[in-house]
Amino acid sequence: MLFDYMSVFGQGPTGVTGPTGPAGSGTGEYITGPTGPTGLQGPTGPTGSQGPTGVQGFPGADGSTVTGPTGANGSTGPTGATGPTGSGSMSSPLYVTVGPTGCDYTTDGTDDAVQIQEAIDYCAGAVGRPRTVILCNGEYNLGDYGITIKRGIELRGMISTRVAADGGSWASGIGTTLNVTSVTYSAVTMHSGSALRYLRFDYPNQSAASVIVYPATITDYTDIISGSISGITVEDIVGCMPYNFIDFSTAATSTRVDYTINRIRGDPLKYGISLDKCVHLMTVSDAQFVPGFGGRIVPNHGTLLNYMMNNLRAFYSNRNDGGYFQNCIVWCSYQAFVVADSGVCLMNCMGDASYAPLTIASSFTTSVIGGYFVALAVQWDGETYNTLSPEGLFAAVINGEHTCLHGVRFVSSVNGVFISPYATCTVVSGCAFDNITTSGEDDDWRALIWDQGKRSAISGNTIHSRVDLSSTDIMGILVAGEDCVYSGNVFTRDTFSDSLGDYSIYDGVEVRCVVEGMGRNAGDPNSTGNWYGKRRPGVIVNDYTNDKRYIDVSPYGQTPTWKEI
Repeated sequence: MLFDYMSVFGQGPTGVTGPTGPAGSGTGEYITGPTGPTGLQGPTGPTGSQGPTGVQGFPGADGSTVTGPTGANGSTGPTGATGPTGSGSMSSPLYVTVGPTGCDYTTDGTDDAVQIQEAIDYCAGAVGRPRTVILCNGEYNLGDYGITIKRGIELRGMISTRVAADGGSWASGIGTTLNVTSVTYSAVTMHSGSALRYLRFDYPNQSAASVIVYPATITDYTDIISGSISGITVEDIVGCMPYNFIDFSTAATSTRVDYTINRIRGDPLKYGISLDKCVHLMTVSDAQFVPGFGGRIVPNHGTLLNYMMNNLRAFYSNRNDGGYFQNCIVWCSYQAFVVADSGVCLMNCMGDASYAPLTIASSFTTSVIGGYFVALAVQWDGETYNTLSPEGLFAAVINGEHTCLHGVRFVSSVNGVFISPYATCTVVSGCAFDNITTSGEDDDWRALIWDQGKRSAISGNTIHSRVDLSSTDIMGILVAGEDCVYSGNVFTRDTFSDSLGDYSIYDGVEVRCVVEGMGRNAGDPNSTGNWYGKRRPGVIVNDYTNDKRYIDVSPYGQTPTWKEI
């Protein structure tokens, strides 16, 4: 039995460790001792070379975006140079501009019609483009070109082109002026639905002393599709000495519809406004043709005046049905108003100092209401008026059907109104006639109303003459028509209370005319003379061969019966 030393005596001191023995060859179990305390960290070693990229991990969740405050605006930089005119969209959706600077189309003062036409062509080129072309203030030289305003396009200047009433010069820089020099092309040709406004046309090479025959300033074009032209408007236009101003009479069209011409000024030399084949709503209003109204001071004003008096046909209507001239004026013309084969109305118009103020030829239902017409058989040579022979000259010539003159004043140094043998149913009422001849009788002067028409009605007129009516060849009214009626006309001489008496009416070569309720017949109307077989209930006929009077007492529809009274 082993002796248990420790139980008897307790643990004694540790003995001296002996040398380590040789390693055993066995596989005995190792026993791990307790871990010692961590030592101090040593210095960081150098960074090693980057290792290979690892496998990409999964995307992380989106983070929230935070917007920072807007920074302050920086200062505006300098304006860049103007670029070249482009061919794309214009500066305004409503119009395009043409002018020397700052415009959509730039002109250079030479052949400016080219740029104007380019602007018009652009507007007419596609749906949705502007329909108005504006010419900025200034002067434009058209060169040897004309302008065509296409369907639905308006060409206009910047402001209204008015001139001074005294014929003063055109104010420089105000308004838009087109200088016309081409003897080949009209300045403007208009299509259906087009408009022309606020422009002045000047002919710088034109002179009344040496007249150049230019084409019409403004004319129209036959539309190929419809064969007619409609909806043309010309307003606020001035013409400085055009040879042929506004001519809507030459295009070979079937009809013209809705032509409107308003506020026209100028001093045309040969033709003013001409209209043909307008079948509906032809209107011309406030057109005035007076020497100097073109806006240029003419060195020899008398030369211009004389040329217009000897050549100008101011207003011309031919084959028009349904329209009017209103407040139109011409001073100094050869023919002031000519209405041919038309049914139109003239309202408050004036033809003053004209060789032939009013001519109504082969027309129907034409009315002249109000107005003032002055016939002068004189010419101006630049210094004095020279008297012409008044033979065949009249303040008005009527040669149509159902023509009405009402409330018109006629002043004449020659004859007054002449109603031709081809005129029927002419009415002259409420008019005032004044003959201003003061040099005595003239063998060529006849009457202030010379009636050779059929079924005329002349009533309620005042007729004043300064000619000595002591000759039966010179009359207030010369009755020479057929089946005409005259009543209520008042005749005076220089003093309006002095009656002209027996010399007021000449009733020689006439057929069945009634003057103040009485007719004339050579013999008993029951058996002879112009009244034989004709009935006019209530009319008294004077048998001037037998100094007897008869009255028609026949009932309606029965054989005429004349009873001596």
